Amino acid sequence: MSKRTGRSTSALVLAGMLLLPLCAGIHAGSASAASAEPVYAAGDIQEVHMSQADLSFMPYYQERPADRKALAEVADLLNRVTAKGKEIQAPAESGEDLFFRYDMTVSLQDGSSVVLYIAGQDTLAYVREGSPLIALKDADAYSDFLSLEVNPERGKLDKSSVRIGEPVRLSGSDADSEQGSFHLFVDTGNTTWDVPSESGIHFPSKTAILVGQGEYRFGRYDQSFVIPAVGRTWDGKTVPIPTGKVTLISDFGWLQTSHALEIKPASPILLAVNGIPAADEKAQPIAVNGRTMVPLRAAANLLGQKVEWDAQGRNVLIRTAASQASAAGSGQAGIWIDGAEANSDVPPFIRSGVTYVPIRLLADAFRVPVEWLSGSHVVNLTVS
Repeated sequence: MSKRTGRSTSALVLAGMLLLPLCAGIHAGSASAASAEPVYAAGDIQEVHMSQADLSFMPYYQERPADRKALAEVADLLNRVTAKGKEIQAPAESGEDLFFRYDMTVSLQDGSSVVLYIAGQDTLAYVREGSPLIALKDADAYSDFLSLEVNPERGKLDKSSVRIGEPVRLSGSDADSEQGSFHLFVDTGNTTWDVPSESGIHFPSKTAILVGQGEYRFGRYDQSFVIPAVGRTWDGKTVPIPTGKVTLISDFGWLQTSHALEIKPASPILLAVNGIPAADEKAQPIAVNGRTMVPLRAAANLLGQKVEWDAQGRNVLIRTAASQASAAGSGQAGIWIDGAEANSDVPPFIRSGVTYVPIRLLADAFRVPVEWLSGSHVVNLTVS
């Protein structure tokens, strides 16, 4: 669901009704257009925006090769109106007239701009600063103007259900600006507008959780992002991402698009740093007799910590020299931290060459907060 709607036929009809006086002013006695108007080429145009009331259509950009053909059509349309149109007296227009006017704003490379707009049935009007108003009643030109209208594709997800740690793809072409960024939120409550935060990001509600950020170019975006285990609220708190049915909101500042999404717990269990799941399969925790065990070396690599393996003593050494550690018992693995043997109610073990330790021992080893997010099935390490 989007908080901006598409074009309606009734709005176009209303715009035409508001501008009928201009159309009626074009008659055989009107003067021909001034020859001083420039001849336009596609290369003269920087960008083109079409709009009506609060509706915006797909823009065209010089820097986007796929738009060059449309820019050539715009240039041809400008030339036809200025060459064949008639100079007329500009009618008095109210703010309502201007709001409902269906127009095309053409920004030129020299920094100036011109406007074409629908001035009545089969009629286009041309506006350039310092030039007389020119209008052309021509059904073909009118039709060509409308053919340049392309409705933006509203943002959509590639799936309706996703697990924590899995990617979801968001694509669309409704950003309505050349380039920039947008924020992604998960919300379980009623979305409102504009809740400011200390970070400067505006949240869609006080229950929304910031989960990511994306980029768009030429009004278009198509990217995947991984559902994290935790996110940030408007007041700066870090909270777990809720599982179940939520609303995913893409916020461009002037446009919010909402998508129904079901978020499920991770499967299998994941290891995450600051809520971002580890991509390395070697970092996957395992459950043993109801306890979650974490691969020690993979966790160390994620945190940039140094871990050494003493093969002779069968010990994992963390900030400890081999000479400080006693050999582990047969079939066991020892953990030594800061010169002392680590104690744990669940002993570490080695499986397929990987040493697994319980969550609490991991916290002691690397001096970082470690949390088991039971609702998400994620072991989360918090690094400031």
